[in-house]
Amino acid sequence: MSHKIIKVLLIDANPIYEHKNEGKLIKEFLNILEVKSKYRRAKNKTSLLRILENAKQPFIHISAHGEQGAICTSHGKVTAEEILNLKETRKANGLRKAKLVISSACQTGSSELSDAFLESLCRKYLAPKRDTYWIDTAFLSAFFYYAIFKKHYTLDGAIDSAFRKWYIRGVWLIYP
Repeated sequence: MSHKIIKVLLIDANPIYEHKNEGKLIKEFLNILEVKSKYRRAKNKTSLLRILENAKQPFIHISAHGEQGAICTSHGKVTAEEILNLKETRKANGLRKAKLVISSACQTGSSELSDAFLESLCRKYLAPKRDTYWIDTAFLSAFFYYAIFKKHYTLDGAIDSAFRKWYIRGVWLIYP
């Protein structure tokens, strides 16, 4: 039996009462694609920061609510400054940057948040600049993961393919 490496870390920071679980839906889709993933629940700001601080996977997907300059958890907001502060600990622990962080949280496509993620956690950051819809992010994610893991597209090619297949609201931006 071969040991598969976990390729995608799915972080769910949405309130439990919403009953819309993007992270679990994407995990099931990745299971169908036979892509190893890990699902983590971030109940509050501290747990989200801890998960990000220790993340080793090349793809990190954050499902949460957001606002200009912050990712909102059920209990507390994670700011760009707090994301930036993860850099030193990650570096001291010998953790490499992820290939991509996807934040499906509304309004998290700001230059402030993207700069913080790119400096401390990843080489590319994809997020909506404005409000978006849950169904749009779920389908966009499915198309992206299919293109990257089954079609073996490049990272940019997979992102382009996903956006061509599904019209998405929210003005999503890829940095850099």
